[in-house]
Amino acid sequence: MRKLSFSFASLVSFVMLGSFVSALDLRKVSEDAIDFYVQVFEPILRVLLGGQDYTGGLLFEKLLLFLIVLSIIYIALSKVPFFADKKSIKWIIAAAVSLIGIRFMNSEYVFSIILQYELLAIAITAIIPFIVYFFFLSGVFPGDTNNFMRKLGWLLFVMIYGGLWLTAANNIQSSIFFWTMIAGIIFAFFDGYVEKFLHSREFGKAERSRNLEHIIELNRKIRNWQSSDIPERDKIEEIKKLEKQKKYWMKHR
Repeated sequence: MRKLSFSFASLVSFVMLGSFVSALDLRKVSEDAIDFYVQVFEPILRVLLGGQDYTGGLLFEKLLLFLIVLSIIYIALSKVPFFADKKSIKWIIAAAVSLIGIRFMNSEYVFSIILQYELLAIAITAIIPFIVYFFFLSGVFPGDTNNFMRKLGWLLFVMIYGGLWLTAANNIQSSIFFWTMIAGIIFAFFDGYVEKFLHSREFGKAERSRNLEHIIELNRKIRNWQSSDIPERDKIEEIKKLEKQKKYWMKHR
């Protein structure tokens, strides 16, 4: 048993040591690869995207902005009929316009744009827990009969975010927690209206689905009448009636 235990411990130690050495090797390889690509591509990006007024610290950010502008301009050109079948021309124009726009953008403008994306990311990530909690309450406690349970859930939500707001470490966290708490209070107060809206939305979807079924059935009847062997006069009169019904359901679709 002692020999077996010693062998097992030696095997585990060998595997862990091998994993540690492999991790160090992989880290070294990846760092060397990154350094190589930085050394190769940084001068190229400086030439293409500019960077005379700063030390190249924003080159990666300018590259991302370049890709965003390039994509948007290419999509815009794709909507123009003249460029519809001229793929290479679209790429040339999109790349040229994007390079001209990004190359002469100074660092202050880059920082201003980055700040906007930073605020967008903060807003999105801050609102995700609220959305998840909203759908959780609506899914677990649906309908008017569970109005009290949903209000109780929102009260718990408000209490938690109120505590986070009071103990926030900085102004940014404080603002996020405060406005999330306010949103929770609003949804708790207007819970009945929100539930009615969701119910009416689901009812509207079901109603549109039924209307579509009516339209499909009327189309089938029209085709049957068109291919039937009855007199043309009777056929036209019956098809007119079906077309009139179809127009009615199309209006209420």
